[in-house]
Amino acid sequence: LTEDDKNLKALMRRAEACVGLSDTSGAIRDLEAVLRVEPNNEEAATRLAEAKGVNSTSEVAQAAHEEPIKDAVVPESPAPEPLVPESESEPAPVQIPTVSSDRSASDAEKVLGNQKLGSGSLQEAESHYTRAIELDASNMAAFNNRSLCRLKQKNWAGSIADATTVLEKEDKNHKALLRRSQAHEALGRMEEARADLVAVLKIDPKHKEANARFVALTQKKMKTPATPLVT
Repeated sequence: LTEDDKNLKALMRRAEACVGLSDTSGAIRDLEAVLRVEPNNEEAATRLAEAKGVNSTSEVAQAAHEEPIKDAVVPESPAPEPLVPESESEPAPVQIPTVSSDRSASDAEKVLGNQKLGSGSLQEAESHYTRAIELDASNMAAFNNRSLCRLKQKNWAGSIADATTVLEKEDKNHKALLRRSQAHEALGRMEEARADLVAVLKIDPKHKEANARFVALTQKKMKTPATPLVT
């Protein structure tokens, strides 16, 4: 880092070492440095959230983007200023420049949503994903994860809507196709469910889950044995 102060790997490793030595401030310093260079680094955002023990994106985003304030340099021989009435000499509030961080904040909310989803807190996870989308409507990963979250909560229509939003931008996103297929099937829309599975298998003919669901869906519809599209 003496030679290259923006080396992300070195910063991440030193942050990890600081955590091991219980040097939380040192870890936070290095993780914030990573996020200033690469605002979308999910691993750094997650570790920073854990290090600071925050539960909101605003704290993570602010820590990731605020610039350190340099010590003021006092002139050696300042010229004397003329005396003025006190009412005219009140200093203006100090404005600390900040960097726009909507995408970084959105990704941080998505990370928090992933953590809640992994622990089974579905409603909290959905709230974080929704906040991520409000901060950046182009965050397709947040839409895709919210589709899964809604699927688990049996919100079929909501899951379909989110998956469709993803597919309008990424028509070969197999996760979105699988989730929409499951939601269609739950609503009894067998043709739509089958069409999404076929789309997945066109992208990846050996996709195990898609093949298994295709077989099960065909058997349910035809009441006869079916074989996968690919053996």
